[in-house]
Amino acid sequence: MEIIYHLQSYITFKIKDFFQTNINISQFQLHTLENKIRRNRIYQLHQISRNIEIQILEHSGNDLKNLSVQDVTIGEYLNEHQWVHTVKYSKDGKNKPKILLIHGFAGSVLSYHKMFSLLSEKYEVYAIDLPGMGLSSKPLWQFKAYEETINYFTKALEQWRQEVKIEKLILVGHSLGGYIGSHYAIQYPDKVEKIVLLSPVGVTLWGLYLCTLKVFLTPLFADVFLVLNLVDKVPFLYLVLNILGQ
Repeated sequence: MEIIYHLQSYITFKIKDFFQTNINISQFQLHTLENKIRRNRIYQLHQISRNIEIQILEHSGNDLKNLSVQDVTIGEYLNEHQWVHTVKYSKDGKNKPKILLIHGFAGSVLSYHKMFSLLSEKYEVYAIDLPGMGLSSKPLWQFKAYEETINYFTKALEQWRQEVKIEKLILVGHSLGGYIGSHYAIQYPDKVEKIVLLSPVGVTLWGLYLCTLKVFLTPLFADVFLVLNLVDKVPFLYLVLNILGQ
């Protein structure tokens, strides 16, 4: 993937150099040309990634004839086209309850790839890549407050639901996906039949302290896993010491 990226970057540079040297072309036209080349490169990488995703799903025992993949358009953000990468897995045409699987931070639909076939026995399975992650669009966000951020994700989820025409769904969210799913259920309770939270993320002052502690300790130790192990045990030790009154 990195080789492809650098090769296409080199080609883009050469094309730009050619136009600047040999043709009397305006900066606006040159910028437009660069954008077209960039979009084409992104599209090519997107297609390669989709093909790899399908291969992983097939290798995991999922029957491709039950699988459909699409990028669902959810409108624009700052005049930029947005889409939510969606995988649907359905074994038959029966009208089964719809279940939506939402991954955690920096994850993708592949977080649930071994669950599709099993869940499809009772449900029509949907899995999405959250905006900014996986194969979904990656807009240049300009959020200035927490409320803007969470409202963006819940609105994107609602736009997705409307586009795929699901009346009511069962939400399954892991980590950040559970956090977003919870907020969605609060804002759109009539659209959620059930919600399942798998290690949902939640931010507290103690949690923020631990995250900060990791940032400062990690550069001091060669073993990152040692830092994570030590810091992650702090809440338990803190609880024990308080119970013992020490």
